[in-house]
Parts: sequence; C-alpha cells; structure tokens
Amino acid sequence: MTIQGLAVNSTRLRGAYWRLRTRYLRTWRLFRFRVTHRGRSRFCNICGWRGSRFLSTDDAPDATCPYCLSLPRHRLLKAVLDERGQPIRGSRILHVSPKGELGLVRWFRRISSAYVNIDKGGAWNDFSEGNAMVQMDLTRLGFAADSFDFIMCSHVLENIQDDRKAIAEIYRVLAPGGLAALPVQIYGEVTRRIDNPTAEDYFHVWHPGLDYFARYEEAGFSVHLYNGNRPEKDALALYPRGVVPICEKLRQ
Repeated sequence: MTIQGLAVNSTRLRGAYWRLRTRYLRTWRLFRFRVTHRGRSRFCNICGWRGSRFLSTDDAPDATCPYCLSLPRHRLLKAVLDERGQPIRGSRILHVSPKGELGLVRWFRRISSAYVNIDKGGAWNDFSEGNAMVQMDLTRLGFAADSFDFIMCSHVLENIQDDRKAIAEIYRVLAPGGLAALPVQIYGEVTRRIDNPTAEDYFHVWHPGLDYFARYEEAGFSVHLYNGNRPEKDALALYPRGVVPICEKLRQ
C-alpha cells in the first residue's frame, strides 16, 4: 500500500472514530436525561415522549424533545395539523429541508408511501438522520403542477433571496384543495430585507414581519393563522407568540 493510501485510510478511520464517539456521547446524554426526568408535565405530540421538562440549549430553555429532537415550532405545527386532520393518510407529501426535523420525517413516512423530501444543499441516503432524498432548488422545483396534496416548508423562505418565486413554485406543485404549512421566523410587524446576512442569524436574508403572510395571498393561497396560545401550550412547551400559517390552494 502506498503512503498516500495509508493517509487516506487513516483519515477515514479518524472520521469513523469521531462519528461513533459523537453518537455514543449524544446517546448517553439523552439516556441520562430521560432517566432523570421521568415526570409527566411535558409531552411531545410528535414522538409520544413524556418527561418533567425538555432539553435546554443556551438560547432555548426547556425546548428540545430528547427523543425526536423536536422544537416548540414543530410541536405547534403538529398540534395545528392534528386539529385540522391533516395530512390525510396516503397523501402525496413534499417536505422541504428536512434536516433537524427527524420526528416529522418519521411521522410523514408512516402516513404516506408517496413522501419525498428535498434540500438545495445536498442529497444523502441516510434517511434516519432526516437528510434530504433529492437535491433541488425551491425556486425551480422539478415536479409537475398539482403533484402534491401537502407541502411542509418550515423556516426556509427567510433564507431565499427570491422568496416570491419559491412561494409561486410551492403553489404550482400543490394540488387544488391541498395544504401547505409555511412557517417563518417572525421578527416584528414589518418585513425587512437583510443586506448582510450573518451566521448568528442563520444567514436570513429576510426578517419576516406579520405582514409577510400577504405574500402567500399574493401567490393565490387562502391563509389561516394559528398561534401557540393553546390549551396544551404548557405540556408542549409552546411559545405563545409562535405563528403557523396554513395555506390552502382553493379548488377552481
């Protein structure tokens, strides 16, 4: 074996070691957390986990499910969709940018064999980690019109320069009578464009305000807004000011 071959194998072994070590440490931390927080005051409506509190991060205390890693915005979305009885089992589902939404990936795949997820950044085959199945640009979707009954696109549009084109594409590929869940991070009352996106702000090129949802209506959607001030907000650890827009493509 050449020196170059030895170097490549050594790099692969180091990479495998750190991946296994990271997975082991994460699994151990989550196991220890679940053992020491066996209460019933918190509930994840995505995976069914119960405990005394959710995992905390530096900027989000009592927020992350220790089993499926859902966040308050994911649990609010699930509560809203359950209330509406959507998506219907067997629906054709498009899930945009699934990374970090493992619980929703598992849920969608349980209820639909016609499920596909996409991401502009890349495509992988490790579905268990919530990675994308297909690499695709949201402003140029490679699907025929009316291809899906339900579309999930959470906290993505604020990262897209030509967001109106992306919204129009979502409308195009959604079937009449279908629903699209299109939450964005709300910063205030009025939407602002950001000229110099930063890593600290997740490279958002838009700071959506409450007026942002008018863009969905301009595309042709009928928009219904739901917030986190719900009876189950304490159990799900929801943020009362969180907003979920459910957008319907009306039948002609």
